[in-house]
Amino acid sequence: MCESISLSYNTFNSMLRRQSKNITLDVIESIALYFDISVDYLVRDDIIDVNYGKQSTQSNINIEGENLSVGVPYITDSSEEELVTTYRELNVDNKAYIRVRSKEL
Repeated sequence: MCESISLSYNTFNSMLRRQSKNITLDVIESIALYFDISVDYLVRDDIIDVNYGKQSTQSNINIEGENLSVGVPYITDSSEEELVTTYRELNVDNKAYIRVRSKEL
């Protein structure tokens, strides 16, 4: 992996041993890309689904005890990715507002 992401093994090993909190975003993104996982999955302890953030066509969700299978569209270009990223940064109230307003369009 280290060779694939142009990171020396010694540097990577040192980061692991020290449980480094100062890893550059470039390195984090490269590791996530190498393992085909999202950066969120890599850095957030609260995300346990390895498929979190992946662009799949099918997803199973549980709403009030009922399992539902729903389609999840692919992000097709940078403008869509920017919208998703911006949405994820919103607080709960603003996300609710966006969901309501988007249905009116």
